[in-house]
Amino acid sequence: MSRVAFARVTRGAMVLSIVVSTACWCTSIEAKPNLGKKLLDATRKADSTQVLALLAQGADTQYEDEDGCTALMVAAGGCPKDHGSASLELVRAFLRAGAAVDAPHPEGGTLLIHAVVFDHVEIARALLDAHADPNLRDPDERTALFFAAGGGNAELVRLLLDRKAAVNMKSSDGTSPLQNASGKGHLEVVQILLKAGADPASADAHGQTCFMTAAYNGAVDVLAALSEAKADMSARDVAGNTALMNAAYAGQLDACKWLLDHGADRNAQNKQGQTALTYARDRGHKYLAHYLESSQ
Repeated sequence: MSRVAFARVTRGAMVLSIVVSTACWCTSIEAKPNLGKKLLDATRKADSTQVLALLAQGADTQYEDEDGCTALMVAAGGCPKDHGSASLELVRAFLRAGAAVDAPHPEGGTLLIHAVVFDHVEIARALLDAHADPNLRDPDERTALFFAAGGGNAELVRLLLDRKAAVNMKSSDGTSPLQNASGKGHLEVVQILLKAGADPASADAHGQTCFMTAAYNGAVDVLAALSEAKADMSARDVAGNTALMNAAYAGQLDACKWLLDHGADRNAQNKQGQTALTYARDRGHKYLAHYLESSQ
């Protein structure tokens, strides 16, 4: 072969090599997003066979749709289009593939928070096993424990506390998990939180204590549990209201009876000069007003 012919062949091989390399480079750049979209679609269809096949091909688990949802979020049932649907099997598969467990959620907060809100106990456990941070907050500074407590899910509360969830971390308005549980009357959760070191004297931004919140909602058994934990029955909020006034305002007869039986001051006045009796009258709670008058 002549030198000229050899040079032509060599240049042709180099050009072919560059073309092939460029094509491969372009394919690799395009493949991941395309696989990521397919992964998200397969997850929405709950097609576990296709999901596993795509993961084996290196599909991007961080691919997001227009709402900012990843396949992991969809599998956990925590995306706007997918609320209520969840697959523990797929969640575990994505976590094994290295999906980001604490990626910001499109609706605020974290995937763990949303798993707790929807009472997905085993999905929450899987996320925590993958080192999800239980103390990350949503835009209102609420943690997963805050929602578990308010939802009354004792199993989730225990799980989160076992994984080092901060028991006294408050939301932006100063509400603690204990206060959230107290207001909803979730006695078992209240007892769990108190045993874990929750502060029975914690108050929100308005000075409302857990005890006052329980009184307002008529949760007599919670009042008893908080009293055993040395909660202050005579505490006042920023307006000077007491737990008894709260109960009277809301028309909670049984709570008023319990509070009076345990030494609450029926004549205490707030900064406006109102008492439990004036609240009961003003709110139209006639039977309760009669009881407060006749029981003096």
